Amino acid sequence: MNNKIRIFFVLGALILLLAQAKAQQLTPYNFGYMGNIPQTSDQLKVSWNNSDSGSKGAYTQVNGNRFYAGFPYDLVYFPQAFNRNFFVSKGYYPNFVRLQWEIVGLQSRITSFTVYRKQMGIAGDSILVATLDNNQRMFNDEYADGGILYKYTVIAEGISTDWTENLVNYVEGLGFRSPFGIINGHVEYEGGVAVEGVRVLSEPSSGITGKSLYFNGTNAYADLPYSSAGNTNDLSEFTIETWVRPDTDMGDNATFLTNSAGNFGFGFGYENGKTVLWINDGTEKLTNSSGLDIVKGTYTHVCGTYNGSELKLYINGKLEETLAVGTINASTSKMVLGKNTDDLNFFKGNLDEIRIWSKARTDLEIAGDYSRYLGQDAPGLINYWRTNEGFGSYIYDFSRTDGTFNQNDARMYNVAWSNNIPTGEQLGFAGITDANGDYTIS
Repeated sequence: MNNKIRIFFVLGALILLLAQAKAQQLTPYNFGYMGNIPQTSDQLKVSWNNSDSGSKGAYTQVNGNRFYAGFPYDLVYFPQAFNRNFFVSKGYYPNFVRLQWEIVGLQSRITSFTVYRKQMGIAGDSILVATLDNNQRMFNDEYADGGILYKYTVIAEGISTDWTENLVNYVEGLGFRSPFGIINGHVEYEGGVAVEGVRVLSEPSSGITGKSLYFNGTNAYADLPYSSAGNTNDLSEFTIETWVRPDTDMGDNATFLTNSAGNFGFGFGYENGKTVLWINDGTEKLTNSSGLDIVKGTYTHVCGTYNGSELKLYINGKLEETLAVGTINASTSKMVLGKNTDDLNFFKGNLDEIRIWSKARTDLEIAGDYSRYLGQDAPGLINYWRTNEGFGSYIYDFSRTDGTFNQNDARMYNVAWSNNIPTGEQLGFAGITDANGDYTIS
């Protein structure tokens, strides 16, 4: 290596480290480069006294034909203490917000954990809600108000008193709780004969309340990146459904939900006033030709299924169309709501109660469930955006599989929260009795 080139490389590296040191407002100390000019194996080295406790750059003065280049700044190194997987529950529990974290370094320096909470969207500082032993890795905030979005900060005390750095001595995340409950009951004729198929409604005295998503038809959409989509892209069969309320006459084309890009994935929307469901590049497309379809200014439930060989389209729980098709190609695109993956076909109107299933549901299942809220553990439910939060820029996935929350949360862009929701007769808290006359409302 040319001597001048090597020297410039070394000085450039030192300037970068100097900039980092100044950015951390560190105090004077020494750090340097040591090497024999004629050698091609010279290395820039930083020696750490103790990688677990933070340390200063060390150097040794060498006489003779070696040279030294350095700067008088303290260089402090702390490894990452927190794992990036900081879990904060988002409406998963009715009575508390759960926080869970992992420690991957600096355990010997941590004396305790402090937990702070701040309501999003209002002025003021975070408040201390808990001080925990240094062996704790979970906290349930039982005093958080329901339906309020909070920012939580967990600080590992004892690592440093001079500065803070994300993942080194603190982590942050958003969370909230959604009050809900479960009602179980039984219906039978006089004499003890069970009654199957009875719809039982539960409604607050103040009426059904909630939120929906409003898309402006111009630049509003939500997406779930492929890296987060996980189990929503590689589906050999599926069911997708939502309540939709168009704000236009539907003369143009619009997309409700899709991950279709190129000859992959699936999609759902309308074309020329008719609901359409497609797989792959859209050449295999089912178009609703029946008289029952979505209407401007009115909520309609639309549902599409794919079982590996057929597409089926349902309107308000009733099967309207069937089409024989081929095999779906797994998508690697993000999941998008309110437009297609090419930034076209923007939808104008409301979407509410959006669900994605990993199976083709039956006619009976769709008819029984389209008009009621479901629980978190419905078999095959892998995305459940209830859209009732009314705050923030995310819609949170309520579903879980085998006790694990799927966390397929979608980010919103220019989407507005709306008070315009389906009526209580269209969508509510309801249970359907089974063959034994038993029902559950969740």
